[in-house]
Amino acid sequence: MFYSTVKPDGRRRLRGCRANGPPAGTVVVYMIYMKHTRTLISIALAAIMLLAGVAVCTSVSAAPGSSTTLHTPPVVGASSANGGAWDPLGGWLASDSSPAAVSSGIGRLDVFVNGGDGALWHKSYANGAWSHWESLGGWLASDSSPAAVSAGAMGWDVFVNGGDGALWRYSNYGGGWEPLGGWLASHSSPAAVSPGSVGWDVFVNGGDGALWHR
Repeated sequence: MFYSTVKPDGRRRLRGCRANGPPAGTVVVYMIYMKHTRTLISIALAAIMLLAGVAVCTSVSAAPGSSTTLHTPPVVGASSANGGAWDPLGGWLASDSSPAAVSSGIGRLDVFVNGGDGALWHKSYANGAWSHWESLGGWLASDSSPAAVSAGAMGWDVFVNGGDGALWRYSNYGGGWEPLGGWLASHSSPAAVSPGSVGWDVFVNGGDGALWHR
């Protein structure tokens, strides 16, 4: 297990990580002495062992006089499309936007971005490979990001803050673009959720500063 201690003089000592971890059920006690608060803190953590005897290592650290923060190593999900490594997908995104992604079926991913040309773009992953970028058109506010939901069955809906300040929806169920009206704050993005096998709910920051729902 990884842990560190802060001594009264402010020096930090790093303890090592045992390759196979402590025996199952062992309680590991971390003791950190804070320089300025002069408080002895004991943190008891149960050692969690993974299958095949691989230990999960954590670290506890603190700057002199500050609170204690628990850090755990990032774990990459085995279900990621390329096994966990970074995968360049290309495209051209608006600088002040973020992507939205959904899974509309087993082994399928759909990702949507606000393109550098102001249009909505889509890319999908299915049968072990990524598709080419596809423009869905539209006109998005330059500093907004799309929101996407899926109820499964290879279907999805995307919501955007339009360049006209209204909420717009794009659906691959055959509907294409649909204006939903409203008046959104210029620097905001919608949030959406699918409550079940059908339907959706979308929330926006209104131009009046209030939360609106449709």
